[in-house]
Amino acid sequence: MRVAKDVFKTAIGISILFVTQIVHAQTECVTPEAPVIPDGSTASEQELVNTVGVFKAYQADLVTYRDCLTTYEEDLGDDITDDQRAQMITNYNDSVDSEETLAAELNEAIQDFRAASGS
Repeated sequence: MRVAKDVFKTAIGISILFVTQIVHAQTECVTPEAPVIPDGSTASEQELVNTVGVFKAYQADLVTYRDCLTTYEEDLGDDITDDQRAQMITNYNDSVDSEETLAAELNEAIQDFRAASGS
């Protein structure tokens, strides 16, 4: 009976450690906040210039975020679960999709600005 209790306590301890690792990754690898892309047909030139700067900072933050996900996955090594791997892949791919979507929106805003201002 004593052995069963020890095994149970060990299993609980390992489970807590596993959950802590997941939470650790989520707190360490923070998804950057996406910038708001203004309406190019009504935005000022300065507003668009500022948005380009904010977008470039966002891209740099995404690189850091993806590096964090990759590092965490490597740190887990062979202990990574299928669910953890799937979640990291999803997070990574979502960040790429967000970057691509916002880049397209920014380019469209710039084109709309040029059309509205006759540039």
